[in-house]
Amino acid sequence: KEKQKGFNKYETLKTTGFFGKNFGAELFKNKSNLRISQEETEHLMVQHLKKDLAMLEKYVPEFRNFPFELQEVLLDIRYNTGNAGRNKWPKLYKAIDQQNIQDMAQQVHRKDVGEERNQWAKEKILSIKNWN
Repeated sequence: KEKQKGFNKYETLKTTGFFGKNFGAELFKNKSNLRISQEETEHLMVQHLKKDLAMLEKYVPEFRNFPFELQEVLLDIRYNTGNAGRNKWPKLYKAIDQQNIQDMAQQVHRKDVGEERNQWAKEKILSIKNWN
């Protein structure tokens, strides 16, 4: 009953326009009694990453041939935005097709993530040395 009550409160917050574009778990710390263990958090993250990786491999067949740094950034984009496919990121994939590191570094910028994460993605792309 306690968990259901907490979930119902969360659903109410969600449907009453409480959410903005940028929110994290800390926002709900004092608004909900719902908690999961660190082990469960890690398990859910791994499952999420596995699904995202499978989707990338499905919709971007050449994904496994990309440099590891680019794979990391695309997985991060997929994990955080839900879509890292060609249809959503045409300029990024044009740069990838041309193996244009500078253009790729510019195209991985996301509006809805913090500057630190965008900088990480850019630096990852710029660190690509060999593309085979």
